[in-house]
Amino acid sequence: MPFATHARKLMLAGLATLATVVGIAAPPSVETEAVQAAEIAPVPSCDAPASRFSMAVLPDTQFYSRYAAPETGDQYTNRYGSQPFASQTQWIVDNAATYDTRFTMHLGDVVDQVNHPEQWQVASDAMKKLEDAGQPYSILAGNHDVDGSSTPYDTYTSYFSKNRAEQNSTFLERDPQTGGHEAHLLNVDGQDFLILSLSWDANQAGLDWAEGILKRYPGVPTILNSHQLINVADDAITPIPTDFGERVWNQLIAPYDQVFLTFNGHHHGAAEWTRTNNAGNPVHQVLMDYQMAYAGGNGYMGLVEFDLTNGVISQTSFSPWVMEKPAEVLVPEDQAVLDGAGQSFSIPFDFKSRFPNLVTGAAQDACATGQLRDYIAQNYQAPAPREHTSATGPEDYVKVDGTVAHWIMPTDQADGTVAPVGATVEDIAGGNTFTRQPINEDGIVGAAEDDVTWTTSHHPLSANFGGVCFDNANKNINTASYFETAAGAPINDDTFPNGYTLETFVKISPEFTVENNAWMAWLSRDGKRGELPGYMGGDADEPPMAFAFSTLKEVQYSFADTQNPPRDPSAWSGEIVNTDQWMHLAVVNDPATMETVMYVDGVPVLRNSTDTIGLAAIDELPWVMGAGSYAGARQSGFIGCIGETRIVDHPIDQEQWLTARAPVVAPPSPTDTASPVPVEPTSPMPSATPGTDSSAAPADEVVEAADGDLAGTGQALGTFGLIVSIVSAIALVFGLMLLRRRQLRNDAE
Repeated sequence: MPFATHARKLMLAGLATLATVVGIAAPPSVETEAVQAAEIAPVPSCDAPASRFSMAVLPDTQFYSRYAAPETGDQYTNRYGSQPFASQTQWIVDNAATYDTRFTMHLGDVVDQVNHPEQWQVASDAMKKLEDAGQPYSILAGNHDVDGSSTPYDTYTSYFSKNRAEQNSTFLERDPQTGGHEAHLLNVDGQDFLILSLSWDANQAGLDWAEGILKRYPGVPTILNSHQLINVADDAITPIPTDFGERVWNQLIAPYDQVFLTFNGHHHGAAEWTRTNNAGNPVHQVLMDYQMAYAGGNGYMGLVEFDLTNGVISQTSFSPWVMEKPAEVLVPEDQAVLDGAGQSFSIPFDFKSRFPNLVTGAAQDACATGQLRDYIAQNYQAPAPREHTSATGPEDYVKVDGTVAHWIMPTDQADGTVAPVGATVEDIAGGNTFTRQPINEDGIVGAAEDDVTWTTSHHPLSANFGGVCFDNANKNINTASYFETAAGAPINDDTFPNGYTLETFVKISPEFTVENNAWMAWLSRDGKRGELPGYMGGDADEPPMAFAFSTLKEVQYSFADTQNPPRDPSAWSGEIVNTDQWMHLAVVNDPATMETVMYVDGVPVLRNSTDTIGLAAIDELPWVMGAGSYAGARQSGFIGCIGETRIVDHPIDQEQWLTARAPVVAPPSPTDTASPVPVEPTSPMPSATPGTDSSAAPADEVVEAADGDLAGTGQALGTFGLIVSIVSAIALVFGLMLLRRRQLRNDAE
């Protein structure tokens, strides 16, 4: 932490204490914006013992396998000291007796990349924990676990073979055609439960095999799992059907009254759907896939409890891994229990009516759902909500030496004012101004001048109270509007050998659609990676850098570094990004660690890049705002708004980011005879059109000096002033204490 910032905190704390001691009014508190932490819901009523048991559910573990593998730098262990997949299965082993967990169901996407043995090894090691402890489980292949060959399950079955499945005490059989589907028969206190697991895109032969199992075990309560059955709508609540899921429903679920529950992953989110089968009875279908949550899923899994006595099915979505993380790495997203719609719930289900011959054990089992929630409430303290202080004005941010470019938006334009061709986004660090380019050139069609407008909307943590908005982009007809840096701009050939910190504020338009706008870019560098010396990467026609938005509504930071041969990885937000909401993005490349880490609203993403340094440049080509390129041609037009954007020529920490507030500069004390320090006037705010004047900020406002010297001098004096203020406050406290002591002595006399 910079000393000035630390001193500021000490001073504020001291003033608060002083106010308490002497009874003066405390200074007003700063405005804060908090990201509220999810609260644990009340424990469901389960007072009396009953005949109960539970099962564990493991959804989409693909990122756990990928980013715990040595080939990706084992990012989980490096950052958190443990791996979520192994944490999940170890928790099941350690707590099976406590929560009477009889069986575990894996929902597929065991790994992320089918042809990467290291990922399969991570998954194999995690599931082996269950095998070694004698805890039975079912497993199935997801779309990431299969290839495009005529025998798509071969890799999957080479790691999770029939012979391996047979080690489970519950194993019944695998289908004879592919070996990718399996059946288990679980006996609980004398009652059999059938579990059917269908791997990805099971063909008709696979469905027929499953139907044969149902016919062989008529009336046996059945749970049917597959990687894809139901989906969830864009509201993240409403369940919706899928084509494959309806095939399974029509052949295996609706006609067979014994199937009462299904689970699937694949579609990002959670949902519960109660449907009616051909017999007029309820079937509960559950979607569970947390891979797009923080940290690639954050270790979330399900504990499903079956209360046979009282007729209740309860699901709790929780993370044993979150509770293992070191306290210093926890963020508000680290909630141990998820209580959103479709995540945790209790639903009535009359087992005895549905299955008249149901055998139940003695009503002596404790309630696992309540026990788990009680344990978490008593043993895990969720991080405090994230607090931020909104900017008070255009200078309320931390100026940083080494700023290469700092693009700010005009703040004197009414919302919706057109930013015409030739309009500029000024670089207050100097020399890298963006200029709007002529419309419908270089293969672009359908653009209009009013597709780009100024706005006063901005991220609350940005000190630049404005933005530029882009509309009407369409990838199908190649419609885009954009700005470029000028030929010869210093940043065009900067490769940042000492690393960099790139920050931007961006808001994705709610009009975004995958069909028209997938892979749109809001900030990029022109060129083709294939022209870099020694390039042997995946796509030679990609530009050297682009901030883009994927088909899955993820932020992608795609880039090539400066090594020979260059590495060209990507960082991914993972978390699904909300549209029509400002977010702060930061990318930090540190040559000391050779890591490139992306942050979304201050939180590091999981899927980052290792063994990288610098940022490739090609032929001094321009930077672009509002679009990208491919094979050297302009495309990937952006819809949404962009706020201030800054790049610094070295890694900096969050206390120096644009989201941090400027250090408080204390007024000089009456005895301070130091001469005033001259400062450079604030750069004029950019105008909407070239040549239009705008008012300069008052000259007594501290600004970022081009060479950093004045800024450094001002900060030094500011620090000195803070020290003087603190010493003065301490002296005042002691003085008041002496006066009070003298008053008490006089009263006593």
